[in-house]
Amino acid sequence: MTDRDINIVNFIHEVGLATTKNINDLFFSDVSRTVLSRRLNHLVDYNFLKRIRVKELNNSYMYYIDSKPKHLVHELIGTSFYVALSNLGFNIIRFMRNKKLGNCIIDIIVIAEINGSEEVFFVEVQRHFNHITKCTDKYKELYYSNAWKEVFEDFPKVVVVSDMKYLPRYSEFEVLKIKTDCSDINKLLS
Repeated sequence: MTDRDINIVNFIHEVGLATTKNINDLFFSDVSRTVLSRRLNHLVDYNFLKRIRVKELNNSYMYYIDSKPKHLVHELIGTSFYVALSNLGFNIIRFMRNKKLGNCIIDIIVIAEINGSEEVFFVEVQRHFNHITKCTDKYKELYYSNAWKEVFEDFPKVVVVSDMKYLPRYSEFEVLKIKTDCSDINKLLS
């Protein structure tokens, strides 16, 4: 195994699952797709990774390690957020899915560093099943519960990854909305 192979396996272990595009964007942007395919085939052939084709993603491959995640598209949006954040220049220190804090289950908690400064994000992926207000109001409840103070010094920025139009405003904490394709991830730098 190469160092890059080890980094790919560690990345997928951390995020849970990734598409070929996610892996390409993070580890193979400087080489041909043939090299990428050869390395991924090697990792699958030697059982370091498992893969399946996903209909919702034009039959693209999705890679994982242990068991196939249940909410594929939802979780892949979170992985795309990780890749976009990393490509924006953030060093991802921790990436945690479905963490409970107080009575709130947070889709993703990201602790990242950029330019010597540490940032924490509560990330909520919203795919049109619940109204966006229902998904963001839980952070207001979390804020007032003070349960976050046991872990964080300041209340983290809430990032809603969604293509829905409406986003409620909260005076207590900052909420940013990013598209599901993460094309506007640079909002996090402001």
